[in-house]
Amino acid sequence: MEIIIFVIPFIVAVFLLCFFRKETVWWEYLLLIVPSLLISLFFEFVFKRANISDTEYLGDYVTKIRHEDPWNEWVHKTCSRRVRCGGTAKHPRYRTVYYDCSYCREHPDRWYYYTQDGTQIPVIRETWEKIRDRLGEPMIFIDCHRKFHTKDGDAQEYRFSGDWRRSWPLTWSHEYQNPILGSRSLFGFTEIPEDSVESWGLYQYPKVFTDQNPVLGKNLPPRDNLRLRWLNGSLGKKYQFRLYTLFWNARKYGPEVADLQKSFWQGGNKNELVVCIGENSGKISWVRCFSWEDSPVMSVRTRMYLESKKTFNAQEYAGFITDLLKQGSWKRKKFSEDFDYLEIEISDTQAWIILIITLLYNIGISWWIIINEFKNDERETGDNNGSSKTTRRSWGGY
Repeated sequence: MEIIIFVIPFIVAVFLLCFFRKETVWWEYLLLIVPSLLISLFFEFVFKRANISDTEYLGDYVTKIRHEDPWNEWVHKTCSRRVRCGGTAKHPRYRTVYYDCSYCREHPDRWYYYTQDGTQIPVIRETWEKIRDRLGEPMIFIDCHRKFHTKDGDAQEYRFSGDWRRSWPLTWSHEYQNPILGSRSLFGFTEIPEDSVESWGLYQYPKVFTDQNPVLGKNLPPRDNLRLRWLNGSLGKKYQFRLYTLFWNARKYGPEVADLQKSFWQGGNKNELVVCIGENSGKISWVRCFSWEDSPVMSVRTRMYLESKKTFNAQEYAGFITDLLKQGSWKRKKFSEDFDYLEIEISDTQAWIILIITLLYNIGISWWIIINEFKNDERETGDNNGSSKTTRRSWGGY
């Protein structure tokens, strides 16, 4: 269909040439063809970029929190105004008068937390207090040495001790270009209708608040859940890695649901290892893993490890994954380099949209070409030998 889209302006140009030659001057053919091609190329580019736009999730954690007390400062400022100083009602005279308009600027309380790279993130008081209680560290007084007016606002800090049990993991969403989404058929992914996701027992990506739950389908104790979130928060940035662990009832779902989950997530994001586990009465029945790692070392070793266990132990599991990361078992695929050979496609719906827009433009511009004042004038003039020749004038002028 893409070929048809780009052929349309040429077909219309031939139509005008055959049936409306006198109504069409040479530059109107360009006005028909060039914008049509540009419009088609523009929408094709936009749709292709939209098709490969994807979201990945990055781990981080709070290194310290800070509260700044309210304070104020005296701002020295000189203002001016124009005042009348004579003249007539028709021609008044004015002069500029300067005056002191200094004022006191108030600064309210502020609450922040800081990430690994020192980025300062504002946060509401309630969340700040939860993080403070989690950190469980003594307050550190900070003298801000401000030039204050009547209120000297100082600050208080609480710093993370490094104990994962006191950690506050974070998750950031990040947009990137995933060429696999634009060539889904090449990888054999099954199309999963959105309205069938829940009935097929599949999972959407969990929502992100300040953090994201990496465990789906199983309610772990808070301590165990925190251990897995800490793994993503502390090691995700360094190793460009993120772990998701998905659970199903093995009496209802077999290993094939993992293949459907892989199709639904289009193989996962470039930094993800997705571990799928089927449990029967708390016992591990089957394990499947998928990722885009260059060599499936992490996937294979994780599957073998879990298949050797009777039950799922989050603490031991997190420790095992941590050891693999530190041993260099994880090799994230570089999508921009490894998949640069893929040809990005547009969907049938998008192709129809481009086709309709192109047709509307061609119909509109053709109608304008036919009815406007610019014409080709042709007349026969005889020469001295009695022969004839055609003289063409454009733009309706002489």
